Amino acid sequence: FDLVIIGTPPISHMDLCIKAIKKHNPKIIHIEKPICTPNLSKLKKTYFFAKKNKVILLNGYNHNVTKNVLFAKKLIAKKSFGKPLIMNTYVNEHWGGIFDAHPWIKKLSDSYLSNFNSGGGAMNEHSHGINLWLNFSEFLGMGKIENVNCRLVFEEKKNIFFDKIMYINVLSKKGLSGNIVQDVVSKPHRKLHEIFFENGKITIINNVNNNYDRVEYNYKNKNKVVNFKKTRKDDFIGSIINIEKTYKNKKNYQKDMSFESGMDTMYIIKSSYKSYLKKKQIKIKYLND
Repeated sequence: FDLVIIGTPPISHMDLCIKAIKKHNPKIIHIEKPICTPNLSKLKKTYFFAKKNKVILLNGYNHNVTKNVLFAKKLIAKKSFGKPLIMNTYVNEHWGGIFDAHPWIKKLSDSYLSNFNSGGGAMNEHSHGINLWLNFSEFLGMGKIENVNCRLVFEEKKNIFFDKIMYINVLSKKGLSGNIVQDVVSKPHRKLHEIFFENGKITIINNVNNNYDRVEYNYKNKNKVVNFKKTRKDDFIGSIINIEKTYKNKKNYQKDMSFESGMDTMYIIKSSYKSYLKKKQIKIKYLND
């Protein structure tokens, strides 16, 4: 096969990726998020094995290529917003919808989602927030996230161990600070990314309702709202377009959909959990550090 898509539970991702390379030698393997478990088991091995075999690995963080995110980036490039001052990301959404969409899951413990170590819980399942903050920081020229200070609220009982609420204070390599908040309990949901600049503010909002995503921005003391009509499939079309363009160009087309971006997100998750356990700020070590 030219393309393999891995959408199984995270604990199986790396083994299946290696198996797919050995059996099919595909051009592209797209791995859904989170790309692995928080202990990063076999992550390096998979990365270097794919590189050796010249297989392009992509991540499943589809929020990076929604219409409102791409519009916001064009807006930032076009207008003189000035230096970014604060950036916050919120992915606050009850995960009942996930279970409703998978009727074979009769109770929470039936799914990996109830097990933090298997890739479940708020920090892993809603890691769109971490990934979006990371990628916008690099887009704005502020570098990767360098330091994290994390607080988690866990749900723990028989056969269940997951973080239901996650708070991370982050600082980038070039001094951009802010918060990332993710949870699996909020009703109604709140899914947004906000950036305060010297000369204005941009807020990217997902699922304003079932029919719209949105960008709200303030520039030169004028407020504007731009809506983007959508259906559920539009949340994923950006990923499919990226796969198609990557196939044609024989290299990853959209930087934020790279496996490296997914890897960096997992290094942040691992360091954040360490920060929670040690109750202190942690400096992140990435693959090449």
